Amino acid sequence: MKKILIPVVLVVALLVGAFGVSGAFAQDPTNPTGQQTSFVSRVAKILGIEEQIQRISSALGLKARFDAGYDQPAGEAIEAVKERDRAIDTDATALSTAASDIHDKEVENENLRQQISSMEKRVGSLTDTEKELQQRLATHRSQEGTIRGVEGMFTSDEGIVLREGSKIIIRLYGLSFPSGKNSIEPQYYNLLTKVQQAIRKFPKSEITIEGHTDAIGTDEVNQKLSESRALAVAEYLMANMGVEIPIASQGYGESRPLATNETPEGRAKNRRTDVVITPIW
Repeated sequence: MKKILIPVVLVVALLVGAFGVSGAFAQDPTNPTGQQTSFVSRVAKILGIEEQIQRISSALGLKARFDAGYDQPAGEAIEAVKERDRAIDTDATALSTAASDIHDKEVENENLRQQISSMEKRVGSLTDTEKELQQRLATHRSQEGTIRGVEGMFTSDEGIVLREGSKIIIRLYGLSFPSGKNSIEPQYYNLLTKVQQAIRKFPKSEITIEGHTDAIGTDEVNQKLSESRALAVAEYLMANMGVEIPIASQGYGESRPLATNETPEGRAKNRRTDVVITPIW
C-alpha cells in the first residue's frame, strides 16, 4: 500500500489554515462579517483549495464540509492520512511478522522432512533385521523339528535322545554285547537301522561312536573292550548306510560312569554305546 501524497495546493491551504485563514483575513471592526467570509471563499475557490480538499477527503472516505471554514476539513484529512499511515505501518509490521513465521515454519518443516527421511532409513534397516530374525527363527524351528523327529524314532527300551550343548546324543540302552566281546548280534540290526536313519537327517555332521563299560575287570581290559565295541558299531553303520559318511569311534572304558558300579542296575547303565552327533546345519 502507498501513502497518499498531499498536493502542494492542499499544503498551502493547510498552512493557511494552520496560521488561521480567518486570522489572515481578520475581521476589521469596520468590515461586516459576511464580507470577510465571502472574500475568503472567493480566494479559496480561485486557488482551487476547496476542490483539492474535497477530492482528498473523498479519497480518504470523508465528506468535507466548509460551513465553519477550511480548518476542520483540512484537519480531518490530515488525521485520516496519519491514521492510514499508522494502519500501513501496522500492516507492514504484521506482514513482516508473518514472513518471519513462514520462514520459521519452513525451517521446521525441513527439519521434520530430514527426521522422517532418517526414520525411513532406520525402518528399512529394521525391516532387514526383522527378515534376518524371521529366517533364523524358521531355521531354528526346522532344526527343532528334525531333532524331535529323531527323538520319536526310538522306544524307551531302545534308547534315549539327549542334548549336550550343541551335540545330540543317542544313548543306545537297547544295544548289548556278549560278555567280553565286540560282536553285534542280529537281534540288534533293526535298532542300528534306526540309528542309520537318524544320522541321515544330519548330513555333513560329525558323528562319533563312544563305547563305555562297567568297572568289572581291569582298566586296561575295559578300555580296549570299549574301543573295540565302538569301532564295531561305527564300521557296521558305515558298511550298511549306502553312503560314505565318516564315523569316528572312541572308547572310554569305565572312566565315565553314569551310576554306581556297586549294583547290577548301576553297572547296566554304565555299559552303554553313545552315538554323538555334532550337527552342521
